[in-house]
Amino acid sequence: MEHKCRECGSERISPPVPVTAAGASGLLAHLRARVCADCGFTELHAENALDVYLAETRDSPQGPAPAATAEDGGVPAANMQCPACGSLIPAASTRCDVCGWTAPGK
Repeated sequence: MEHKCRECGSERISPPVPVTAAGASGLLAHLRARVCADCGFTELHAENALDVYLAETRDSPQGPAPAATAEDGGVPAANMQCPACGSLIPAASTRCDVCGWTAPGK
């Protein structure tokens, strides 16, 4: 997959590199960065974005935001993007039909 820098348009982008030291644990262990060799623009990507969100909102005094529900009060209406391939995952599903990614703990 080819990537271009959002700042300068360069195609000299590093592959995703870990932001933390090897063997690190916790939420930051899954943080990766792509760096432009020409301007230094850095783009971060969390491989475990849902885990980060849940960890941060679990301890929040307000708790996580309630999921949107369908007009009939049924299945949540918010779809999500697959963190592995970028495909759309329907709100009622915990698995990506395109690449097979499965939500952690599901």
